[in-house]
Amino acid sequence: FVILVTSFTFMGSGCGAHPRATTARAEFWGFAAPWDARSDATLRAHGHHLAAAVTGWIGLDSASGRPLLPSPYADTVRPRGGTGAAPRRMAIVTSWHGERFHTTSILTLARDRGSLARAAGEIAGHAQSMRYTGLVIDFETLGADHLDEQLTVMRAIADSARARGVRTIAVAVPATDTLGYPAKPLLGVADAIIPMLYDEHWSGSTPGPVASPRWVRAALALRVREAGPARVIAGFPTYGYRWIRGQPTQALGYEEARALAD
Repeated sequence: FVILVTSFTFMGSGCGAHPRATTARAEFWGFAAPWDARSDATLRAHGHHLAAAVTGWIGLDSASGRPLLPSPYADTVRPRGGTGAAPRRMAIVTSWHGERFHTTSILTLARDRGSLARAAGEIAGHAQSMRYTGLVIDFETLGADHLDEQLTVMRAIADSARARGVRTIAVAVPATDTLGYPAKPLLGVADAIIPMLYDEHWSGSTPGPVASPRWVRAALALRVREAGPARVIAGFPTYGYRWIRGQPTQALGYEEARALAD
């Protein structure tokens, strides 16, 4: 369950243009891992603290790039509202399929504009039917030589979504990879970037912090210098790993990590 925090709200600018960011108040967004019942339960219980919740999952087929709909992870989470309105619901659009991200999904769509238009329309139609207010695009493991294809696919999805009333488009970017995921071109399509400030160490690495304060500060500063603070949404982890000699690394939820630390 990754908390995304931003200090602005999006205000529509009309005429189909990108929304403009205006300083208002701190917003907290949450991402629920739809394959984990604990994550859904957390979002149901604490969603009233959030301004937005990413509850939907739209994966792209690894061969054709077409959206896998209906989603293998049904979106049944409806976070309850507190004293105010319930959080805005959003969905992630991702090239993750099976056990990894697939570059081929993006390249296939970018090179076949007919397939891309159909895929973008299906994504937008699904988002509209589910009443999502925004999409988070998550196309990881792309290189600098794939930037044009990445932007082509993003633009088609963003344009179709906005035409259906899905207002906010954000793109998740690796924390420090400014070559494959440079902020300025991406922000020509998306409203905001979400630097993923986690997995400084990961399940297959040597033991260490998922996101040490020094590493997070340096990575976030790098992205703020690129994009300016008004269009950066900081993505923080609330999970951990446990390395056990001779055994597979264990992924831990927040309470499990706290209990182990205690």
